[in-house]
Amino acid sequence: MILPLVAALTATGGAQIVQKGDTTTFRITMTKGQVLRYQQTTRVTGDGTNMQMSGPFILNVANVRSNIYDLGVATGPMTSGGRVVAPLQTVQISIDPTGRTIEGTERAFGAAASLPPKPLKVGGKWTEETELPVGGGQPSMVETTYTYKGFQTINKKRVAVLSATLKGKGPIALNGTGTVHLDPADGTLIRYEVTSNITLAGGAKPIRAKSTTTVVRQ
Repeated sequence: MILPLVAALTATGGAQIVQKGDTTTFRITMTKGQVLRYQQTTRVTGDGTNMQMSGPFILNVANVRSNIYDLGVATGPMTSGGRVVAPLQTVQISIDPTGRTIEGTERAFGAAASLPPKPLKVGGKWTEETELPVGGGQPSMVETTYTYKGFQTINKKRVAVLSATLKGKGPIALNGTGTVHLDPADGTLIRYEVTSNITLAGGAKPIRAKSTTTVVRQ
């Protein structure tokens, strides 16, 4: 199972994560024709399940219009043990300079790491709500609270670090924590990792599992 809790934030140009005094401003900017490639890996364990799946996550900037960015998003195919377990899926979305969906599939693949709308100090927080695409007419909602942790040097590269706390309710209930690394030079997502304890309602008894999803820029 792949929870849609990943936002690949892409950008080029001048510095987009800028510190002035004790506050930091977060923005992205994109270039038409830009292609960003990521590798996504998800491992699920619990209640007799032990499965790992992986596959590509690709964004193609189709057009740029007045600070609105039209994206083609492709995820998969996802494979496990040499066989396809989830086919290639594609959507078209448009986002603003903070990564929030303006047109198309709402919160496609999460938008969980949309940037804060105003400057933050270290320790500053903001919250995003994501609807998980489950059937049965009972949507599951996930509330993700991000905390800006400041700049750190990781693998000899300076990155802006966010921590994330996830809380979900509905047919898919979850609690999780994660981290996001962003490139200060262009706003690009470098790495996203989240681990969640999940409960799936329905059936004779709930199904419980632990899921870890990692997305890394290639």
